[in-house]
Parts: sequence; C-alpha cells; structure tokens
Amino acid sequence: MTKHKNYKTIHPLSESDVEWKNGAPIATEYDDIYFSVDNGLEESSFVFLKGIGAPDIWRGKPLFVIGETGFGTGLNFLNTWREWKDNNIEGRLTFISVEAMPLSRESLQKAHTSFPEIHDLSDQLIQSWPPAENGQHVRHFENGQITLILLFGFADDALSKLDAKIDAWYLDGFAPSKNPDMWSDTVFDNLARLSKPDTKLATFTAAGFVKRGLLERGFDIKKTPGYGRKRERLIGSYCGKTKAQPNIDRKLLPDWSLPALPKITGKIAIVGAGITGSMTAHAFSKRGRDVTVFKSPDQKAASDIPAAILAPRIARSAGAIREFQVSAYSYALSHPVLRRHLSRNTSLSYLPYSPEEQEKNTKLNDTLHWGQGWHSFNNGILTFEQSGTVHTQDLIADLLSQSSVKNEHIEAIKPHKNFCEISTKCGKEHMFDIVIIASGSSAPLHSALPNSSYTYSSGQVEILSTDKLDLPDKILSFGEHISASIEIENEKQNIRVLGSSFDKLSSLPHAPTAPSSEITESLINNLENNTRISIDDTAHLSSWTGIRTNTPDFLPIVGGVPDWQKCDAQYTLLQKDALTRNLGRPTYIDGLFMITGFGSKGYQYAPLLSEYLACQVCDEPSPISYTLWRYLSPFRFNARALIRS
Repeated sequence: MTKHKNYKTIHPLSESDVEWKNGAPIATEYDDIYFSVDNGLEESSFVFLKGIGAPDIWRGKPLFVIGETGFGTGLNFLNTWREWKDNNIEGRLTFISVEAMPLSRESLQKAHTSFPEIHDLSDQLIQSWPPAENGQHVRHFENGQITLILLFGFADDALSKLDAKIDAWYLDGFAPSKNPDMWSDTVFDNLARLSKPDTKLATFTAAGFVKRGLLERGFDIKKTPGYGRKRERLIGSYCGKTKAQPNIDRKLLPDWSLPALPKITGKIAIVGAGITGSMTAHAFSKRGRDVTVFKSPDQKAASDIPAAILAPRIARSAGAIREFQVSAYSYALSHPVLRRHLSRNTSLSYLPYSPEEQEKNTKLNDTLHWGQGWHSFNNGILTFEQSGTVHTQDLIADLLSQSSVKNEHIEAIKPHKNFCEISTKCGKEHMFDIVIIASGSSAPLHSALPNSSYTYSSGQVEILSTDKLDLPDKILSFGEHISASIEIENEKQNIRVLGSSFDKLSSLPHAPTAPSSEITESLINNLENNTRISIDDTAHLSSWTGIRTNTPDFLPIVGGVPDWQKCDAQYTLLQKDALTRNLGRPTYIDGLFMITGFGSKGYQYAPLLSEYLACQVCDEPSPISYTLWRYLSPFRFNARALIRS
C-alpha cells in the first residue's frame, strides 16, 4: 500500500504522557495545559462559541459544519454539543477535529470530572471512543443530529486528506511556540481549501505569524480581547481571496475516482433489503429523505444468515486500507442501531491453529496500539475485546422501520434525464429521482457492471444448539468462526452459528444452492479438532446456504454508476500514462448509484459505507478520506485494465 508522503503513524498518550496538576491535565510532550480546571468551559465558550457567533450563526441551517485543530480532551466539542442542545437547534451539527495523540478513555473521564454539567455527554463520548489508529472515525449522537468525525493523525496529513465544506473553524491545539506543527503552512493551506465563503474562524492565540499566515490565505483577521490573562486573540472570516493552491495529492486521487455530483433533494429508491440496502435506507432516512426500499420476495439475500459475526480483518501494514478496515470495524460497533442487536458477550479470540497463524497473530498484535479495552495477546491467542454476534433479522427490521418497503421484484431500471423508472415483475412502474442499487447478486445486472468487476461464491454455515455445546460463550476463530450465542425468539432457542465455507462459482445459480453434508461434516470436524470438544448429532440443528457477491480485490463498490462506454473513451489516455490527469470527473448516469460487492463483510463494512454514500449524495463531509475513494470507485477495475493495457 502506497503511503501518503506525509504519513506518520500516531500513538495514543499513555498515562505517563499526561501530568495532572490540581485536577488539570498537562501534555508532557508539549509542556502545555489542555484547559484550566477553574474555567475551562467558560474559556471555551468565550474563545470559540462567542468567537464564531454561536448560537445565532447556526440557526435555521439544516447542517452546520465545524472544523477543529486539536481535539485534546474534547472539551470544545462537548461544550458545543451542550450549546446546541440548550438552544433546541432543529438542524444537524457535524464536528470535525484532528488529533495526533488521542487520550485514553480513562484520561478523558478523569479530565471531565471537573465539569459535572457535561457529565452525560462525556459518558456518551467515552463509550464510543475509537481505537487509537490513523484515519477518520465517525460517531453519531442525539439520534444522528450530532456527528463527530475524529481525524486521528498529524494535522498536516489528516487535513490534506479531508473532503468537507467547513462553516466555522476552532483553531486550538496548544500554543504555537510549543506545537508548531499544528500551525504550519500546510495546515493554513488546508484551512483555506476547506472553507466556504464567509466561513468563521476563532482561536485563543494572537501570534503574529498565525495572523499573517491566515491573511495570506484569504482570511479577514482581526485581534479582539482575549480571555482571562490572555490580552488578545484572533477571530475572522474567509473572503475566498487566496493564492494558496489546493493541497491534494493527485497520485492518490485520480480523476476517475472522483464521485458523482450530489443530489440533495428528491425521492430515493433502494433496490435490495439485505444488510447493505437496510443500512443505506437508514442512512438516508435519518437525514429526512423520502426512502422506498424494494425487497424481492423470491430472492434470498446473503445477509439472511441467522447470525453474523463482526470479525475484524486488519492489515498489518499501515496505510489507507488498514485505516478503512479499522474505521469500519469500530464504526459498526458504535452504530446506534447495530449495537442494540449485538450479543452480550462481545470478545473474539483468534486461535493459533498452526505455526503460521501464531506468527500472524504475533505480528499483527505488534502493530496494535489502541489502548486499554481493545485487544489482548496471550499464548499466541489474539483477542479483540470488542466484537460481537449480530442478531441479523432483528437488526434489518429495525433499520427499515423508518422506510416504506415494497415486496416487489425489480425487472428493469431505466434512467431518464431527470428521473429513474423502475419496472417490477408484476407490471408496475415507479418513478424516483434517485435509485440506489444495493442488492448483491442482481447488482451487476441493473448497473451493467462489467464481468471483471465481480465474482460469486456460495457459503454454508451450521446452526448449533447453544445448550449442547461445552464452549465459552464468545466468538472463536480458527480458520472458520463460531459465533457467540444469540436467542431466536420465535423459535424460543439459543443458537450459535458455525462457518462459513467459501466456494467460488463460475456463474450465478438459477436456484438456491442446497446444503452439503460434506461441508457440514468438514465444518464440525474442524471445530472439534481446534477446540478439543466432541459435538453429538443433537447439537446440530440445521444448515444454511447463501450466495455472496465479491470483487477481485475484496473491497466493495460504492458510488455513482458510470456510463461505462463513455468513461472507457474518456480515460483512454491512461493506456499511455497511468498518471495522466485533467481528464475530468467520470461520466455518471444521472440519479443512479450503487453499493455492492461486500462478500462476507457486509455487517462490518456496510454501516460506514452506507454513510459514505449518503454523504456523497447529500453533499456532506465525507466520513472517509479521499485516499480511499479510488479503492471503492465503481470504475476502478476498468481504470486498472486501461492502465495495464
């Protein structure tokens, strides 16, 4: 994986990195205080909220976006959240903040004890605190009204990979003399790149080079009285007049990976009601969009499996793919709906069933520095303390509860200039402004996805009775997985799911695949051999089979549906030079989007990527960095083919 030229791996602050004086936290590396224990909230309100003109500045706006340099203890975020709630704002707030050295949960909790007025908000933040891993980590609060996007990484790199339109900036992050990297030219360039006309700015400092750097990049800056012993501070707004060039690494963002233009109004149809379709429906419904989901009554989805496991797949090497894997995994665990349907016992242990696997566990563990409560390593067993088994059907029903669901099989989708027409098997026709293809097996048909972009595989799992298994009630991985116990209410029994098999198919079967007794025997024998228990026949209740839609690189396909022929012609110069630029945004089919190709990772990846698609369509800050767009682009396989030829 190619790293960004400025890529530097973050590390969490240990308890020894934070010094406490009279209840106030001090970062020993910078020899600077996070806040005053006597008046931290008052200072935050005076410098930042008053500095940008809150709460009046965000009244009447459907979405207001704040960017911050230096999350620290999160005091500014919590104070802004409190102000938002106290003023009964009807719109939504997205708060984006960069942090290179995240505090531990314990340090956050200790830092907030001085402010009982934000206790409830602090508890919610700490409960959803992500692992200390480079990348963007998204969290939702207040039923989706408040969104926090944490950029874990150094400011110059993290802001350079951000895609957002900022309404106001909080410039924090320790004094410029003690933390100059937070106040660099690259950071100033990105403040200008990400700002709208008239974006507000507030900071505690009045340093001359900060004022000059902002003025040079188009900000109208003035000094104003500071708080307490600080004589002056800076406030201002962006005028849009700057000589600064956009700080974007074009090698990491080729033209063909640019997303489709947003469509912020109109009715939405989602084709598919599995985990991907239902997550996508939820992502749009919580934004107030009019959503209709089409569920085929005669098509069995891979996500109809009785239980799913959140088993993280984490690359050992740092880079964009690992950032995505960790962000998606921790986001799924924090998803407000999904976590309601997780098993009580959430740990997952990767057993070292061979010398190679033990070495793999050891090497991966050596790269994990997430802080307490995330992982442990003992005798070659790598355990992720936060994982879980998902009660799939309850989750999907919950996700779809705010959408209209039609049990109709889609025959055809016909795009027109300003709308899309859906024809169903029963002869009905429906008109929508936007159609999102979120099915698995039928997605290639409806999107004309080239054959080189996908494959199919069949999978089989075994349903076992919890009561007849002498196993610890947690997830075990040993080549296959056995889930934690979940309760099937309508059948009044507790079950565990064992599997899954992976059998590549040359084409999509016309009828559902039947369970194989050979696969059943193999899965059960493997469980017995690796756990050293004996499973009698009465423990095996049934088998389940399904078809997955995969991609050659094992990453999903998310975005607008390209006009394949026009795009092939548009990017033909890639055959001569893979780095050719200025070929323009792909030619997309108006109003047609897709999200598919999740393979066996739907429950882990769909929560984050449905949010990514919703932000694309609704013109909101991207929850993933732009370095990932090319790995998810629907046109990536065509682009790679052009480059190879």
